[in-house]
Amino acid sequence: MPPSCSSSTPSISEQQQDPEAAALSAADAEKVVDCLERGLNKLFVIHGWCVSPADAAFLDQAWEELQPLLTYLPAREDQAKVETALQVAYHAHLGQVRRSGEPFVRHPIEVAKILCELGMDADSITAGLLHDTVEDTPVSVADVQAVFGAAVRRLVEGETKVSKLPKCLSRNADCAVAPAVRSGTEGGEAVLAPPMTDDQLANLLHLLMAMAQDFRVLVVKLADRLHNMRTLGFMSPAKQMKIARETLVRICPVFWV
Repeated sequence: MPPSCSSSTPSISEQQQDPEAAALSAADAEKVVDCLERGLNKLFVIHGWCVSPADAAFLDQAWEELQPLLTYLPAREDQAKVETALQVAYHAHLGQVRRSGEPFVRHPIEVAKILCELGMDADSITAGLLHDTVEDTPVSVADVQAVFGAAVRRLVEGETKVSKLPKCLSRNADCAVAPAVRSGTEGGEAVLAPPMTDDQLANLLHLLMAMAQDFRVLVVKLADRLHNMRTLGFMSPAKQMKIARETLVRICPVFWV
């Protein structure tokens, strides 16, 4: 198994007191960067990726957008991890297009920006960039772990499990396994979302378990959903209503638990 691309860096005060520790930290950072480069090169070979001038230009522009938001993560290995994730996300989603007509990779880039604004760590931002790769591209969780380490794999897997929650609630469900949730009005009368089915409750349990293992899973998911909500304008009115209700029923109740 390839070595993990994560390392523990001594604090600034510790490095000032021990120059040798600072040198070791720099050496460890170099190993992490080398590991990321080797892992990325392997993915290029495995998946047959190549970089055209247009690809390089897009990636340069995207990195110029992200890098200024990462100033609170000055460690070289953190910057390298996020930049490598950007490249993986770009090539993995190449050819996929959003409803708006823009390249699909713009979505994970915007999710990463939200996570930067929240001051999340490099692993969370990396997971934000990669959160759709395992579900929608040939990139596997094994690929993610080989390049970025076990922590990022757990975040991506956790977010993927959360994303598999049912996208709509069955309006024919007749078993009251959960309280109905008020979700809007129709014709002047209150409209109630139907109760959750057993499968939906099981998926909610998976979500809560993922949160218990690492709260960052929920933060990445919320950033994902926030950007999706911001771009609802490209959907049909019916789809907008469906996704908005789904957000209220599936995401907001997490804060009531």
